[in-house]
Amino acid sequence: MNQSRRRVVARYGPGCRVQLLGHLKQVQELREEIRAFLRDQSSVRVLGHPQQNPSSAVEAGARPRCENTVTASSYRLQGGLQVVVCQGDITKERVDTLVNSANEDLDHAGGVAAALSQAGGPEVQQASRDLVRQIGRVPTGTVVETTGGNLPCKMLLHAVGPVRGSVGGNERPLLEKTVKAALDLAETMELQTLAMPCISSGIFGVPLKVCSEAIVSAVRDFGREQRILTKVTLIDVSGEAVRAMQEACDRLLQGKRDFSGWEGESSNTTTTTHAPQRDTTAASARGAAAPEICVQVDVIQGTIEKQQVDALVSPMVGSDPLSSRVGNALSEAAGPGLMTAFLRESGGRTAPGDNVLVEGLSGLSSGRVFFLSCAHWDSNPQGPAVQALRNGVRKILTSCENRGFCSVAFPVVGTGVVLQFPHNVATLDLLEEVHRYEQNRVSRTPFLVRIVVHPNDRDSTKALQTTQNALHLRGFVFGAQPAQDIRIVLLGKTGGGKSSAGNTILGQDDVFHSDSSSTSETQICKAHTKNIKGRNITLIDTPGFFDTDIPEEELKPKIVKCITECSPGPHAFLIVLKVERYTVHENEAVARIETYFSPEAFKYATVLFTHGDQLNGLTIEKFVQGNDELNKLVEKCGGRCHFIDNKYWNTNQQGQYSNQYQVADLLNTLEKMVRDNGGGCYTNEMLQEAERLIQAEMESFRKDLKGKMSEEEIGKQAKESAWKKLLIKFSGILY
Repeated sequence: MNQSRRRVVARYGPGCRVQLLGHLKQVQELREEIRAFLRDQSSVRVLGHPQQNPSSAVEAGARPRCENTVTASSYRLQGGLQVVVCQGDITKERVDTLVNSANEDLDHAGGVAAALSQAGGPEVQQASRDLVRQIGRVPTGTVVETTGGNLPCKMLLHAVGPVRGSVGGNERPLLEKTVKAALDLAETMELQTLAMPCISSGIFGVPLKVCSEAIVSAVRDFGREQRILTKVTLIDVSGEAVRAMQEACDRLLQGKRDFSGWEGESSNTTTTTHAPQRDTTAASARGAAAPEICVQVDVIQGTIEKQQVDALVSPMVGSDPLSSRVGNALSEAAGPGLMTAFLRESGGRTAPGDNVLVEGLSGLSSGRVFFLSCAHWDSNPQGPAVQALRNGVRKILTSCENRGFCSVAFPVVGTGVVLQFPHNVATLDLLEEVHRYEQNRVSRTPFLVRIVVHPNDRDSTKALQTTQNALHLRGFVFGAQPAQDIRIVLLGKTGGGKSSAGNTILGQDDVFHSDSSSTSETQICKAHTKNIKGRNITLIDTPGFFDTDIPEEELKPKIVKCITECSPGPHAFLIVLKVERYTVHENEAVARIETYFSPEAFKYATVLFTHGDQLNGLTIEKFVQGNDELNKLVEKCGGRCHFIDNKYWNTNQQGQYSNQYQVADLLNTLEKMVRDNGGGCYTNEMLQEAERLIQAEMESFRKDLKGKMSEEEIGKQAKESAWKKLLIKFSGILY
């Protein structure tokens, strides 16, 4: 353009602003080139600064301003996770954590990164520079956290997504990995709300369709299980990006949509204006018409005090808000102000069926609690206690409607040790009143009734499912299925960090004995069970399973012991290896898996590397690819591999360099593997025989002892007896 004479110049200002000055034709041509480069993350507008010659000044490269947030659609996933798609300014989104679309250098110079850095203030970029100096460049697919500065969030997650053309066509799987890492890190940090843009679109150049489908796929997989994270907001200033994310949600979330269309969401969403109503005929044609179901009943596992809704419900006996477990949990979270506010609102006296609304409570996400006065169960399904409970639920739902609330969370009212309602009665009363409310409701505004089941309350979970099967409530989402127990066998070589890895996974230092000697510290199989986020995880630590110098006759009883401990079969084998040279010796040791079990066992296996600090910044993928035999092993395990560091990564580490992060990532992989295997465990003839023997021994102990021994102790004694019988039976078959 400037070959003959200067026709256009570019001036660069703060915040990645580029000002084009010159003749109109050349400015317009260059503007279009910049537009094509920056794609949907940029905007271009003509500035009113006319020059002396007939030209115009055009500003390019700045993110478009979006003063208001408009909800496009909202979805409810199987595990209870809410996914909201919005058009708006992410820097104004009030959530626990915001996700930044960052580059490997954490240099926030363009796109959404520049907007977040500018809104957060200079400390965001400074913290990012300090982090890069500490750990080096952040690899693609990795997420790290820094302060959010002045941003309305607790922390800022920097997600390094792929750049188009630089990852060999692997943009989608790498972006899925990036989003998964962001969600897992938020979950590990026990955050409840997260907002992310259309990562890797815009200046990163990945097509919107690829980005949106990768992001939504990762969110969908994450949302299959009950999580601490309750809400994910997909937000972008670009209307094109928002449409792409909404269409991806419509395709991939399998119709689990609770609200849809460009209408205002509930007060839990940061919605300041409503977009104009779209033509319903056109909307229906693409499956986005206003839904008929306006009352969503969402059953989840969790605790009531952590729910982010307009109001919570707590049962009480008489006029004492601390007479129930729920009331005590709320009081602990809200502080002494709860009791003061309750006495002020109630006047100190309530009758069964009455409720007292207390507002302005700090320490609770909702800030509002309905205290419902209940009567003790009187053994009469039609009696005064049931009528008081039903009247109370009815009054609370009516009060929510009159006050314009859009959501309320109930516990399973009445089933505690104080009121002692049978689970089937309490769940029937609650769901029938919700059903009555839905049938009599005039308003079509979406309303959410969340029923929160404590993770240890399996009776209520079963009762709610049974009641729903009878009532067939519309808009019912059941995400409170009890988490399946998982049995994991640790297989490794002496000195490889196997026992330490077990301790790291359990978050305890003293479960499995370990030291740095070359002598196996695990002399016999040991099992330990711990509840991790509502799921019982049983780890079985084995002796030096890969130690080829141990005589087979010495190893045989230990293998049989392992089989009895993990009966009826393990859901996962963890092949524990050190981050070091993978030799023929290690390869021969791993081959023992096929000898003792079968090639089928690798469908249930994951490789876990210890001493991750020795990677020295190398990604685990590149480390594995550097050795053909190791690469074959990981491929045999379905590509599943993770790493931890038992020594250096236990405190104050960032992102992937934290054991807490890596363990959460590992457990997510194992959960997915279990799902892919149909929820079943690995089994063979010996495992099946072990289970048969254990069950027979347990039955024998029960008859002989007649209540003199606990079930847990009976199980231990039965396994010990079965082990001895199994060893005799299979002594000649193992080899």
